[in-house]
Amino acid sequence: MKILSQVSWGTPVIKLLSHINDFKNTCKTILMIRHSAREEPKDVTKVFKAPLTQLGREAAFEFGNNLPNSRTYQIYHSTIDRCKETAQYIEKGIKKREGKTIFKGDLETLTTIKCSREKFIEYVDRDSFLFVDYWLAGHYPQEEIEPAIDLAQRTAFKIAENSLNTEPNIVDIYVTHDFHILVYLFHWAGILSTEPWIQYLDGFILQFRDSKLNFYYNGGIKEVNYPHWWKDIPYTKC
Repeated sequence: MKILSQVSWGTPVIKLLSHINDFKNTCKTILMIRHSAREEPKDVTKVFKAPLTQLGREAAFEFGNNLPNSRTYQIYHSTIDRCKETAQYIEKGIKKREGKTIFKGDLETLTTIKCSREKFIEYVDRDSFLFVDYWLAGHYPQEEIEPAIDLAQRTAFKIAENSLNTEPNIVDIYVTHDFHILVYLFHWAGILSTEPWIQYLDGFILQFRDSKLNFYYNGGIKEVNYPHWWKDIPYTKC
């Protein structure tokens, strides 16, 4: 891989792709990833609209071009432009090798954190990379930022719903943000992955098994029991 093998953040992405290529086509697969490389404004208030770099576009294309051709890909993305563009370039990479895609478009739960925007910016600016740790630990007032588990449950319902009544060879790709992925890993799998941080195009693979959730991520492979609240969520098992 010309780009992913050279960038500083490419190693976990290549590892994620190797997992996908090792899977059989008989099990529904969820691929949850961060958007590709973006501009890095110093002002935290400008991060929300920071676009992809040209390198980010090329890396997303290469990512899509290295997904297995035997699968069909349903692609969802956050409502933020850099996630949409990442999804579009992944699709271009898949189609370059004549792969099959279904571009589903934006998904609100991949973007929205119910909060006071001013307080969110204040806490992120103050706490920097510790923001997610503190959020997961419940340090922030609920009236200012929703509990992280609420976001995790809302997204779980949506991705499980999207997996219903689809063919087992379909891979659902979700392009979202680092904060969201960290929340999902913690509340779905008990994985605290803030060190190392989730890099561009990194994330995790999820499969719904009969009695377990299987996660494939930068730290390895983890099989966990379904959270108690997952019993209310309909989903397609392998």
